[in-house]
Amino acid sequence: MLMPNGENKTNITHPLIRDAYFKQACASRGKSLEDVLVLEIACERNSKTSLDNNLYALLGDLADLKQQAETKFGHIDRIDIRTH
Repeated sequence: MLMPNGENKTNITHPLIRDAYFKQACASRGKSLEDVLVLEIACERNSKTSLDNNLYALLGDLADLKQQAETKFGHIDRIDIRTH
């Protein structure tokens, strides 16, 4: 089981990821909890091209990042990507 409330920092590294942590969130119908990997990326919000390019690069590596996290911490139901 993953740690709730973003308390469990990971060792996931990627040039675009500023921070990564786990949280638990209610599933879409609110009947169960989902284990969520949250990836925070730092990019210029003023530049849509920069944001798009960063997201495309990150999405290309997402399967490997998920596998790396699941190997260390267990099952992940979904991944959230946040920009700052």
